[in-house]
Amino acid sequence: MIYISVRDILLGLLVITSIVTLVFLIIVFAKLSKILSRVNKTMTENEKAINKTLQTLPEIADNTAGTMANLRDISETANIVVGDVGDLVDTFVKPEGPAGIIASVAGAVVSVVQIIKDLNKK
Repeated sequence: MIYISVRDILLGLLVITSIVTLVFLIIVFAKLSKILSRVNKTMTENEKAINKTLQTLPEIADNTAGTMANLRDISETANIVVGDVGDLVDTFVKPEGPAGIIASVAGAVVSVVQIIKDLNKK
């Protein structure tokens, strides 16, 4: 009679699992090789364009830095102008400002017109 021990079964499962894993790894490495060859082909075909782009990157970085500095200056100037406009509006709207004076003169003119109108009725 043939006896199969648990050790023999486990050893057989280990061999089968190893073979399946080895086949899986071969498939993965074959696909990885194809992908790398495509990437290499694309890099070779576009080498001039890639080099040209890489050469312009420092100029782009300098332009970006200059633009950011200009943007900071414009922002600071805008803050100053907005503050000045706010102060001007506050001055104009105050009762002792031009709007208050105009309102006082207009009120006086209305009063004079009302008095003249009342005199004409009598």
